[in-house]
Amino acid sequence: MIVVVNIAAPPVVRHGLDRMCETMRDITVVADAADLCTGIRLVDELRPDVVVVVDLPCAARRPDKAAALRELTARTVAVVALLSPILPQAHVDDLFDLGVLGAVNNDTDAAGLGQAITAVSRGGRLCAAGPRHARQRLRAVADRGENLTDKEIDVLALVAAGLSNQEIGETLLISENTAKFHVGNVIRKFGAKRRGELAHLAAADGIFGRRSSPDQQKRRVDSEKV
Repeated sequence: MIVVVNIAAPPVVRHGLDRMCETMRDITVVADAADLCTGIRLVDELRPDVVVVVDLPCAARRPDKAAALRELTARTVAVVALLSPILPQAHVDDLFDLGVLGAVNNDTDAAGLGQAITAVSRGGRLCAAGPRHARQRLRAVADRGENLTDKEIDVLALVAAGLSNQEIGETLLISENTAKFHVGNVIRKFGAKRRGELAHLAAADGIFGRRSSPDQQKRRVDSEKV
């Protein structure tokens, strides 16, 4: 049995990832965490075989996150990064340089994620992250919105992954204010009240799997009002 700890900031994403892993043979999730520091403590306590981390697009470019990720990969645990399919290849390469052993797109199915978890648990490396079919998948999700631009579709994917406006800006090579502007447009076009609701709608429509129940919708609390 492969023992797994999942790390993702938005509660709806953690719940969906946990439920997906429950469908996999010979894989069991023993805990999840909202951030890398908490995840490291769980790794020290529970000694899992694999840690799955959702979206670390700017880790190598932000000293605090890079240090935390390097500290995690220094443990005797294999790390799989679940990444936005629009992430530039250079960002993916950065994560492997920091010790990540596996990377897959966050619109993968259970079979794809299970393959990555199994591969890295055996000491292998697997990179299945990239733009393959990403635009078509995101366009299907974005059909709920009204006339979303390609940039807004990219922003939607990153909001669904739990990224802040600053992280969205760093990923898409735009300013934080421009990222905030795009997030506001997507929220308005989807008819959502706030970014947490937008992330939940996107997750429910297929980026991160099944819709969670209302009791499980503990949304990420951040300082941003949009």
